[in-house]
Amino acid sequence: LLEMVRHLMRLVHGILFRCHVAAPRCRTISTVGADPSLRGSEIAFLFDEVSRGGLRDRAIWNRYTELAAPALSGMSVVELCTVIRSCARAGFVKHSLLNGILRILGARSAEMEPRRVAQALSDLGKLDYLDHVVAAKLLDGHEESIPNFRTLDLCLVLTAFARVSFKDHWAPAKVVEELRARFGDLEAKPLVAAMYGAARLDLGSHEFMRECIEVHAPRRFFDIDLGSLTLMAFSVAVADVQAGDLLATALRRCDREQNRLQKYSRHQLSIVAHAVQYAPGNLGVDTSGLEDFLQSCLKVKPVTPKPSQAQDKIGLLLKMMRLEPEVEVPLGPYVVDFTLPAAEVAIEVDGYSHFYVLSTELTARSRLKSRILEGMGWRVASLPYFDWRGSSREAGMDALSDSLYKATGQSPGQLAKYGKKKPRKKLVAPRA
Repeated sequence: LLEMVRHLMRLVHGILFRCHVAAPRCRTISTVGADPSLRGSEIAFLFDEVSRGGLRDRAIWNRYTELAAPALSGMSVVELCTVIRSCARAGFVKHSLLNGILRILGARSAEMEPRRVAQALSDLGKLDYLDHVVAAKLLDGHEESIPNFRTLDLCLVLTAFARVSFKDHWAPAKVVEELRARFGDLEAKPLVAAMYGAARLDLGSHEFMRECIEVHAPRRFFDIDLGSLTLMAFSVAVADVQAGDLLATALRRCDREQNRLQKYSRHQLSIVAHAVQYAPGNLGVDTSGLEDFLQSCLKVKPVTPKPSQAQDKIGLLLKMMRLEPEVEVPLGPYVVDFTLPAAEVAIEVDGYSHFYVLSTELTARSRLKSRILEGMGWRVASLPYFDWRGSSREAGMDALSDSLYKATGQSPGQLAKYGKKKPRKKLVAPRA
């Protein structure tokens, strides 16, 4: 309660200083805890001020949400977007509030200005509250107005679609074409964001990606900050396109400034290093002088994901087949669901996130993971969710057997004969 009073005092001061509002109006805001009869504009202003003030107390945010709920239907599109922006700024997720706002915005998306659409997509992505349905609804009616989007807004839209792996929609291709026409307006950071979105949406072979790598990224190279530089290197590895000179130059700069690398950037560079070492594909990178840096990147520990119920189910099926897998095994920059070390088999349970939305096509990132593991000497058996989810135990075992046979040419019975004994040698010697 004391923290709420202090915050409200700061809020009143902000209103007086920034907006020159009369004293009676300030008393209304200052008694917000007792007076729920605030208008939509007042709610939006309150949320904006609270988020800018750095308040993180969830109890107070819940109280403000209760005040906002009855006013949502009367709020303008701009005010609703302000509330979403405030929640993203504070990292506050309230399902009832966001669902109510999205229902209204979905019905009134044609009223939204392009910059509001892009910002809402970006904010919902930061809150991990974006899915393909919401993305499609917010862009509904804006297909012809894509040229009216600002360049930065186009990058936000492309990144939002990449975040939810929504490839089969008119927006990504149209946004990329519009960005190609505006290459001269793209600054360093938006350019990298556009490359990241294009790579994740499997537009790596597109003319846009090639022009970025060959012309525009080199021109803006020294304007790119270190975090964006690692993101660019990761994007190139995911896209698997010819970018030898650009990627090598980026890695050399990361080598010189590696003391400033953040944890997430180090993880991205670990994936890039493994791609260069074990799955070079079309990259064509000259690693001379980078040997020590690449070796240090190869040693970065992978991020361990949370185990899922699907893994428990598949683990049970493997045991029923008399296989004795190791669970959650670190391999290179990844943690693999199951391995049969003696048979050199890695088993991946590919859930929804491994595929593009409304598609059975693996995402570009998932394909990169398979290439790296195979380059390290593992035979990768992928078990897509649509082959076994909702099926009987027998059907699940059949799907698992088929995946193992496709990857290894051996039946589960033959694989069981390997036992648990691990290979004595390293599976693959590091390449020169």
